[in-house]
Amino acid sequence: MKKYLNFGLAIVTSTILLTGCSSSVTKVTAPVSKNAQKISINYSDVIIENSKVANIIPQEKQEYYEKKLEELFIKNGTGIGSGLKIKYSFMAFDEGNQALRYFVGFGAGKGELIVKTSFFDTATNTLLGEIETKGELSIGAFGGSFDGTLEKVAEDVFNFTKKNYL
Repeated sequence: MKKYLNFGLAIVTSTILLTGCSSSVTKVTAPVSKNAQKISINYSDVIIENSKVANIIPQEKQEYYEKKLEELFIKNGTGIGSGLKIKYSFMAFDEGNQALRYFVGFGAGKGELIVKTSFFDTATNTLLGEIETKGELSIGAFGGSFDGTLEKVAEDVFNFTKKNYL
């Protein structure tokens, strides 16, 4: 039994070290309007759209984020269709310095990402709400991977959507 416990602890520890320590925080920037509250906001499918306000993120990172977000909705049983429109844009993107995170640590080389997400009712084109999600990568073995931060932000956006609109 102790052998299995040590093995499990070793797997968890190595996973944390290899993927890095990503965190994220979501804040509501535009609360739901009174008109939007009259709309039925129990959607069974979503449209995910990049509003491309600024071209500050490499294409492969943008595609990775959108793929992870879609996977979360599909895994939840939510279809990709025409119900709730989710428009997102990257407001800040800095992968930081992986070498500094690895060799120095203590926040040196920190990576950061800010995603603005707006929610619209497609039938009325009414803005239902808006959030800003900030993700950070501060440590990890070999400096950590920024993909974990993209995943963490996608999870926060999904969780907010599920709680408020699905």
